[in-house]
Amino acid sequence: MNKLLKGYLLTIASAVMFGFVPAAAKLAYANGFSSINLTFYRNLFAAIMLCVLIKSKGERLAIESKSDLKKVLLLGLFCTTITPLLLFVSYSFIPSSVASTFHFTYPAITILATAFILKKPVQKGHYFCVALCMLGISMFCTPGVKLNVLGAATALLSGFTFATYIVLLDMFHITSVSSQKLTFYMAAEASVILLIVCIVTGNFMLPKSIAAVGCCALVASLSTVAATVLFQKGTLLIGGPRSSILSTFEPITSIVLGVVVFAEPFSARTIFGSVCVVTATAMIAVFDLLAVKKQEKAADSE
Repeated sequence: MNKLLKGYLLTIASAVMFGFVPAAAKLAYANGFSSINLTFYRNLFAAIMLCVLIKSKGERLAIESKSDLKKVLLLGLFCTTITPLLLFVSYSFIPSSVASTFHFTYPAITILATAFILKKPVQKGHYFCVALCMLGISMFCTPGVKLNVLGAATALLSGFTFATYIVLLDMFHITSVSSQKLTFYMAAEASVILLIVCIVTGNFMLPKSIAAVGCCALVASLSTVAATVLFQKGTLLIGGPRSSILSTFEPITSIVLGVVVFAEPFSARTIFGSVCVVTATAMIAVFDLLAVKKQEKAADSE
């Protein structure tokens, strides 16, 4: 399979799986979990699942290189710890739809960081794609909702921290550590930090039922075990800018599930926003194919 196509499919599959998480989280909230408590358990369960999976394949859990270990822990700090904590704070002040709008500025931040900080080439067409994505995501925000500055600032900051994770993941390009082992360390790190936060803030609680445990396991398997691993593999194949834009399939999946499963209302704004995101995603593939054909033509002429 073509490298770019494989990267597209892995990243889109990751985004779709992430999109299932809000629906699964609602079931967990119905069983008494707070958002921060759920995130602790989802990382704890994910770490246990991945540990069993890695061991069943006869692999060692240890990361031999101290340099790689430092990079992995830095990735985990931004991806599975700081970003969700910032989002939880924003949810306390503004609606989740508004918070998501600010959070999903990370594709634009990733593109800009790649071009101006890492000095890597970015196709001009990708700038248009990310602008179209931002327009589409903004349509998911409900007009007339009073904006809290602290909530908006923390949600926006979560976009910066997640963009930092994507840029670092692309820059480090850690091929000596499997995606499963990388995700295990990130989940384990987040479990320890979030456990401390839960205890200090008085949010720690034990699951009250088998159903609650099942909800945590479902969220862990979708968001951390499957989606995060696929996103990492996709980013290694196609780079941070492309994977960040393709990940905007996540809110569309959440909206579709909300309408189909929970009978949530949708509007012309939502439809328009979804069309913008899907169009931008399709255009990435078109721009890449045109670039590949241009390179092949140039090579033939030589």
